[in-house]
Amino acid sequence: MAIVKALRRLAGGSFGLVGATDQIACDAGAMTVTPTGGVQQSVPAAIAARVLGDAAGRVRPSKLNIGSMAANLCPNGDMEDVAGGLPVGWSLLNAVGAGSSISAFTDASYAGTTSLLLSKATATTSSAVAALGPRMDVTPLALHGLGFYVAPMAGTTTSGFTVQAFWYDRTDTYVTASNLLDNGPIAGAWNEISLPATPPAGCTYGRLAFILAEASTAQYVGIDAVLFRPALGALGIRDAAITPTKLYAPTRGQFFRALENSAAGRVATVTDAVPSDRGDAINIAFAHAQFVTQSGVLAQFVKTTLGLTDAQLAAIIAAARSVTE
Repeated sequence: MAIVKALRRLAGGSFGLVGATDQIACDAGAMTVTPTGGVQQSVPAAIAARVLGDAAGRVRPSKLNIGSMAANLCPNGDMEDVAGGLPVGWSLLNAVGAGSSISAFTDASYAGTTSLLLSKATATTSSAVAALGPRMDVTPLALHGLGFYVAPMAGTTTSGFTVQAFWYDRTDTYVTASNLLDNGPIAGAWNEISLPATPPAGCTYGRLAFILAEASTAQYVGIDAVLFRPALGALGIRDAAITPTKLYAPTRGQFFRALENSAAGRVATVTDAVPSDRGDAINIAFAHAQFVTQSGVLAQFVKTTLGLTDAQLAAIIAAARSVTE
């Protein structure tokens, strides 16, 4: 629905509520929007090209960057830019066994003309292949969302499919890795997979790794439409748990206003205590945190700096929820 609303505005239509009968029509690369009870309007070609994957009219998630939607942080996530037989920005991380490789694949794709093919040609559990994606700017300690499409190729049913996120500090030095999917089975046609990822404190860059390993058979997997972006609309949802505290976490601005309301001069005291190193986790949280929670880096720094108790900190956060920005 958000896509319909954004496209309606871009096409010059009224910006009202989106109804169930709003329609987007795609035909041979052209796109039209029909608002509820309104007249069909053409979407400018430049806008349509940003979201249409191919002439069949499929919308490619990695192309979406409309209005207030967060931009895709993964360069060439649609795999369409190719050089030297590989999607630009994607490289071979590891290859064990004869025939283990990655390549730009034009025989099958979710949308567009190209996907990333992982080939583990040797039928042993010791063989493996891994692809590493391009560098992405990330926000430490903030929830991000990864989405992509994956399909087994050459008639294989894939097991041993793993997805990892590699994290790096501001000097692009490797820090650690997170397992996002561990030895998952992939079967059938193109499957959409969505995974959460949270960069650790002090990490400002990330790279995605797609891995085939451990299966006793030869495996071939295509990957397409990789989308990685801040999960701004889902910051309150973690580990499938939704709680009022998470859903109503105040913004940084609300928190600081409530902090100053609790005692004059507190914001200045906290500001003066922030480390000057812009790569420090506290500095990053102070400058860039969007929401404040009791256990977060920013709130805990404020608690320590001002000598607050847990109850006092909780009261300030509770008061912040009602502050009007």
